[in-house]
Amino acid sequence: MNTKQSKKMLPLNVLEILNKYSDEDHRLTQKEIVDLLRTKCNMVVERKAVRSSITDLLEMGVAIQYTEKTRMVKDKKTGVEEEQSVLTDLYMEHDFTNSEICLLIDEILNSGFIPSKQRRELISKLENLASVYFKKGKGAKTTGNEPVINQLFYTLEVVKEAIETGRNVRFFYNRFVNGKNGLVETRQEEYIVTPYDTGVSDDNYYLFCSEDGSSEIKLRLDYISGITIDKTSHFALRNGRSDNISRIVFTTDESMLSEFVEAFGTENIRIEDYGNALRLNVKADEEAALEFALKNSNEVTALEPSGFCRRVGEILRKGWERYGGYMS
Repeated sequence: MNTKQSKKMLPLNVLEILNKYSDEDHRLTQKEIVDLLRTKCNMVVERKAVRSSITDLLEMGVAIQYTEKTRMVKDKKTGVEEEQSVLTDLYMEHDFTNSEICLLIDEILNSGFIPSKQRRELISKLENLASVYFKKGKGAKTTGNEPVINQLFYTLEVVKEAIETGRNVRFFYNRFVNGKNGLVETRQEEYIVTPYDTGVSDDNYYLFCSEDGSSEIKLRLDYISGITIDKTSHFALRNGRSDNISRIVFTTDESMLSEFVEAFGTENIRIEDYGNALRLNVKADEEAALEFALKNSNEVTALEPSGFCRRVGEILRKGWERYGGYMS
């Protein structure tokens, strides 16, 4: 790259450096920007040129945050020390926060109608909207004293920090209860849990966590308030983070095959019998399979394993006991 080209490209390269290598938790000095320009863009420039480019970008309305400090600098010609303004702690304000990107990625991961290749491409594009320090499951560190404008996103930020640092979280969980005068009221229950992951299930956004490390529970993120990082011991979930994946055999009519694909994906379905009714061996999370079996109980029958079939049958039996009188 020649000098003339370097001068023309400098503002764009400075913008790219700030976009990729800075955020609120990773701020840059002008010297660090100079070093990154040299190593990442093969461009050798002075701090003064970087300062000029940053000023130009700011005048164009680019969302760059910084701290302005003054220092004494000796003039090379006169030898006299002069006061000089310096921009430091520079970082780019990205269009999306890390928690917002995490939420969008979780939605994509749980969108069964998007093919796997397109999911990976969309997730890659979303990750490129953040700095290089962004990782799925690891949100930006929160200060703890910022105003809570959107409780869900704030909750997600704290959860992601806890997952990253291996800490527990404490919060209030809002449950709906029978109130006075026939009205529905909310009751707050305090939880202290070890968070493992977040994700979408049945159109709701959940926190997957444990109270004691022996079993995993899921709680709706939008029902959580007053969340903080807690100092209690972090529990390692026995056998690791698991979605309780099982092999479940169903029988159904061929017309239901599309519903199975939408729910579980083609890669998790094996057709074992092509007779009058299809026999499908499905690899799935048991809770998700239970919801599917109940939702489609008039079209689908679970055959194996026996414990899963008993769960489905017990729930349907209780439903029959409630509504059986209407069938006479």
